[in-house]
Amino acid sequence: MVTIARNKNLELISLCEKGYPFEVCGYLLGNGVRGDDGSVIKYDITEIFPVKNINQVNPKRMFEINPLDFIKAEDIAKEKGLCLLGVYHSHPDEDSYASSTDNAYCQVDLCALIYSVKNQKFNEVKAFIPKFDKLKNDTLFFEQTQYQIL
Repeated sequence: MVTIARNKNLELISLCEKGYPFEVCGYLLGNGVRGDDGSVIKYDITEIFPVKNINQVNPKRMFEINPLDFIKAEDIAKEKGLCLLGVYHSHPDEDSYASSTDNAYCQVDLCALIYSVKNQKFNEVKAFIPKFDKLKNDTLFFEQTQYQIL
């Protein structure tokens, strides 16, 4: 389950529409709730940290984040008493789904919000959480989960 403050969701929609036709990206900050096995089972997003998509090859179809921005996002989260919970990005003129590239960069305990923007207008958003694929040597992939706007 992923929850987000209504004003932050609206801010993300605006950023994704303004960034069209390029993929927009950034980090999600807030607090996580862990289950009995220690994994995050609920992501409560209260802040966002937009970053520049530095992909030079195909920024309309892929995003890339400067590794220094990860450090900045973690520092800001700590200053605010929050945790770095995940990443958001847009899919210009595509639906919201976890692509093979998204799955390749999936990390433990980091969720993803993927915003679909078609013809510069918000279409949909879906939330994804990391899961281990037991049939593939415990490789990580994104599984769609419930998403609630508060």
